[in-house]
Amino acid sequence: MLSAARKWCLELSQEEARAGDIILFRWKGMSMTKHAGILSGRKHFIHAYEKSGVVETTLGRHWRKQASGYFRIPQILTTRV
Repeated sequence: MLSAARKWCLELSQEEARAGDIILFRWKGMSMTKHAGILSGRKHFIHAYEKSGVVETTLGRHWRKQASGYFRIPQILTTRV
């Protein structure tokens, strides 16, 4: 998941990230990145949480510690024919 995000998205610092950007998480230490959310503001994100469905969660110390990256999907410019 992390390598795909790095290939197709713009990697950001935590300070650059804003609502609509993607945040990726690892569950433990340097394990594989296996969870994603969408930032809904500077201190909240939306994600699917087991047994709770889709929820908005505070991006507190625990979640920030688990973050493995912040990404923005690049704008795709198209031309009309």
